[in-house]
Amino acid sequence: MAKTLIGWMIFQILVGIWLFISPFVLGFRETRSADINSMVFGVVVILIALGMSLFSETVCATEHPVTKTS
Repeated sequence: MAKTLIGWMIFQILVGIWLFISPFVLGFRETRSADINSMVFGVVVILIALGMSLFSETVCATEHPVTKTS
């Protein structure tokens, strides 16, 4: 489970980077609204992925059984 979640977080970071640099790579810098939209959503996707990676211990943590001590 944890490896799958880490893989998805890496994928999200890569997609966010692509969204951010795509106006420069694909050459649609002339359309200002599409340019800004792509870069803003790229940053949002990157921030969400990084936020998930920072809190991955709480997301990926396994629960330990509680043992009662008498």
